[in-house]
Amino acid sequence: MDKSYLLAYLLIALIDKDIKNVYDVTSGNAALSQQDPQFQNRAQTFPEEYVNGNFSLKLNNLDLTDTGKYSCYVPYIRVERHLELHVKDIVIERLPPESSPAEKSDPAGRSDSVKTSPVPALVLFLTFLCSQTQQFV
Repeated sequence: MDKSYLLAYLLIALIDKDIKNVYDVTSGNAALSQQDPQFQNRAQTFPEEYVNGNFSLKLNNLDLTDTGKYSCYVPYIRVERHLELHVKDIVIERLPPESSPAEKSDPAGRSDSVKTSPVPALVLFLTFLCSQTQQFV
C-alpha cells in the first residue's frame, strides 16, 4: 500500500543536547530555515526512504562538539527515538618514510620523528528506523 500520504504530515526534528535544530522535514521536503549553523552542509536525509519508515540522518565531518543526545520526532505517527553520540579523536602514528636504526632507540621502536595527529571520524549515520509506520497504514 502507498504510504506517501504520511509525508503530508511528516515533521522530523533532530535536536542535540543544547536543543539545536539538526534537520527538519515538512511535507516530505527539507525545511532547513531553522537549522543550527553547526550542522549546515553536514546533515542529509534520504527522502526516497521516508515512505518505508526510514528517517535516517547522515552527519558528515564529525567534530567533538557533535557529542551529545539526539532525538527524532515524527508527530503524525507519534514516534520518538533517542540516541547518545560519543565522538572521540583517533590518534594515528605515522612512521617517517625512511628511519635509520639510530632513530629507533626506544623499546617500542618509536623515534622522535614519529608524528601523531588526532583524526576525527568522518561520517556518522544516525538511524531512526520508524518501523511503527507499518501499523498506521
